[in-house]
Amino acid sequence: QPFQNEVCRTNEARLPSSSSFIAPSGGRNLCKAGMYISGASLSASNLSLAVNDLNTSDSCPLTIGVVSSAGPSRQKKVLLSRYSGFVPKPDRFGYQSAVLRFEAQKVARHLPNAISMTISEERKTDVATVAPPIIKEEISKKTRKPRIVILGTGWAAHALAKNLDHRYQDIVVVSPRNYFVFTPMLPATSVGTVDFRSIIEPIKTAKPEIEYYEATCEDVDLQRKVITCQGKLGADKFEVAYDKLVVAVGSRPSTFGTKGVEEHCFFLKQIADARKIRKTIMDCFERANYPSTSEQERKRLATIVIVGGGPTGVEFAAEMFDFLENDLKRHFSRVAQDAQIMLFQSGDVLLPTFDETLQQFAMRNFGKQGIKVRTGCRVQEVSATSITLSDGTVVPYGLCVWAAGVGPVTFTSKLLERIRQQPEGAEAQPEVAKGRLILDPFLRIKGAEDVYAMGDCADIEGFNLPQTAQVAAQQGEFLAAFFNKTARQPEMAKMQQAWHKEFQFLNLGMLAYIGQNKALANLPFAKLAGWQTWLLWRSVYVTKQVSLRCRVLVLFDFMKTLVFGRDISRF
Repeated sequence: QPFQNEVCRTNEARLPSSSSFIAPSGGRNLCKAGMYISGASLSASNLSLAVNDLNTSDSCPLTIGVVSSAGPSRQKKVLLSRYSGFVPKPDRFGYQSAVLRFEAQKVARHLPNAISMTISEERKTDVATVAPPIIKEEISKKTRKPRIVILGTGWAAHALAKNLDHRYQDIVVVSPRNYFVFTPMLPATSVGTVDFRSIIEPIKTAKPEIEYYEATCEDVDLQRKVITCQGKLGADKFEVAYDKLVVAVGSRPSTFGTKGVEEHCFFLKQIADARKIRKTIMDCFERANYPSTSEQERKRLATIVIVGGGPTGVEFAAEMFDFLENDLKRHFSRVAQDAQIMLFQSGDVLLPTFDETLQQFAMRNFGKQGIKVRTGCRVQEVSATSITLSDGTVVPYGLCVWAAGVGPVTFTSKLLERIRQQPEGAEAQPEVAKGRLILDPFLRIKGAEDVYAMGDCADIEGFNLPQTAQVAAQQGEFLAAFFNKTARQPEMAKMQQAWHKEFQFLNLGMLAYIGQNKALANLPFAKLAGWQTWLLWRSVYVTKQVSLRCRVLVLFDFMKTLVFGRDISRF
C-alpha cells in the first residue's frame, strides 16, 4: 500500500539530500539532489521502490536505510535490508532508473516512523583487475599439492589434462579457447559434411576437476615460476604460479612472408576458420548466381584455390569436390558448370609423407575428378581477386585456402627468448631450432627448470617428430603417466631416468580422404587405397573421437549427409 508519511507523501516524493545514513565500509551515499522515488509499495515480504536518477557509476549492490523516530525527541539509524539484484547501467543520457525490491523484515516496524530515507551503493574490490599475483607459497600452503599449469587445449593438452590424477595434483588450464577440436575433420566441417559442434569437447567436460582460465599466456618468469596472462574477455591481466609448467600452445599457419596471404587467404586451423570458409563458399555461389554477374566474374567466383598439398589441403579439395558434385550442382546448376577446384603444391608430389604408390593414386583420382593440380610452383603474391605464381601466371579466384605449413606462435618465440637470456640458455636452445622448443627425451625444455613442452611447438633433440595430432596425443599421455607417478611417489622424481622410460613415438600410420568415397591409408604394415579404405577412414575418425557424445554426433552427421545432403543455408 502507498506510504502515508513524509518519505513518500506523493508519487514524486524526493529523497532529502541531507539524509543521514552511515553507508557500508567502502560505499558512498547516493542521495544527491534530483534523485527521487517515483513510486513505492509495501507487500507482506517486500518493499518496492521505483527510483529515478540514481547516481551510480556502474552496477553494484545497493542497501537501504532510514532514520526513524524512536520517541518524542529521539532518532535512530536503521539498516532495513540489502538489495539482492543489480542496478542497470545508465542510459545514453547518463541516467539510471530501477525498481528496487528489498526484503521487508524490518520495514513494517520502522518505516511508518521514518523521517528520512537513504539508498547506498556497496562497492567491492575488482579482483580481476587489481588482485595481487598468486604466489607459489600461498598455493602450497592452501592445497599442499603440486600445481601443474597447462597452456593450451589442443591434442597434447587435452590428453594430458584428461589423464592427470587430480587427487595428487592441482590442474590449471590456460587457453583462449575453452574446448578441444578434432582437427583432422575441419575440412569436413568447412563444407557441412559434419557439424562444427560435433567435433569439439569443452575442456571442463573432459576433466571437471580442473581450474580453467580463458586467457592468453603472454609471458613467463622462469625464476619466480609465474606466468602472466591476458584475459580474453576483457583487459584483465593476472599472474598464475606453477610448480610444473606444460607448454602445449601448438602452432599457427605460416605464410612464409608471401605478400597478401594474411589479408586475403583463409586458413584451416580453428573452428572459426572452417565457419568463415563455409560462409564464403555460399557467398561466392550466391553472388555468381545473380543475373547481373558477368560470365568472367562468375567463373572467378566459382574458382576454389587451395595452396598446399599436404593432408589438410588434399582433404579440403576432396571435401569441396563432394560438396560441388552432390549438393551445389543441384542448387546452382548454372554456376556449377563454371566451377573449378585448383590445388598448388610447391613440392614435386602431393602428400609427401605418404608412400609413392599412394601419391600416384591420389594424383590419378584428382585427375578423374577434374581437380587441377600443379606441383613444383610457388605462390608469389595474393590479391583480393587473384594469386600470382612464381612463373608469372595470374589465377583469378573466389576463395583461396592456405594450407602450406605452420610456424611458431608468439608465446613460443618469447619463451625461447627468455631461455636464451639465461646462463647456458643459448646452448640449450640454439637458433637452428627453427622456432620449436628443444626437449630432452622426458619432454623437459632444455634450459628451463620444471617447464615441459609437447605438440607442434616442440621437438626432441636429435629427432624430427612430425607435427601431427598423433604425436601430440601420445606425448600428452606420456607426460600424464610421468606426473601421476611422481605425484604419488615424490621421492622418486629425481630418479626418473632410472624408473621411467623415455618418450618413444609409435607411428600408427596416416589416413587421408581423396573424394568420391575413396581414401588412402599409409600404415606401417600396409598401403591401402580405395572405397574399402574409405570405410576404414570413417571408422577410425568416429572411434578416435574423444568422447561418446562426439562419436554419436559425428556418426549421425555422416548419416544425415548421406540421406539429406549438406546444408546450404547462409547465416
